[in-house]
Amino acid sequence: MYYLANKFVRLISNIMYLGVLFIPLLMLLLFFQVEGPMSGYELIVWLFVLLLTVVFTLMMIFLIRIYQIIEKWDQLFTIKNASKFLDLGIDGEKYLQYNLRQQDIWRLREKNELSQSKQSS
Repeated sequence: MYYLANKFVRLISNIMYLGVLFIPLLMLLLFFQVEGPMSGYELIVWLFVLLLTVVFTLMMIFLIRIYQIIEKWDQLFTIKNASKFLDLGIDGEKYLQYNLRQQDIWRLREKNELSQSKQSS
């Protein structure tokens, strides 16, 4: 599940980078395109570029929001299942480092060791 979410977040971030590049370029194209009265063809091209700019801007807004929701979900999932990740050893600890500070990981490890020692006795 995490693998798919990670791929989706990577796809969204790549599209966001494209949006960050294209929106200013489209705005510059709109600005420098008009030199006087426009003919029908120029007006259609200008409206098309304006429409693309609006679409890219809206897409960026929605993708940023989706990205924030997925990141928050990932943080909550990590904190909720932190003891399970610590049971995995070094690999689990590497995964926790993305969302938790090292001090929090140490506290969780101590808490996990205490709970395991209580269960074994």
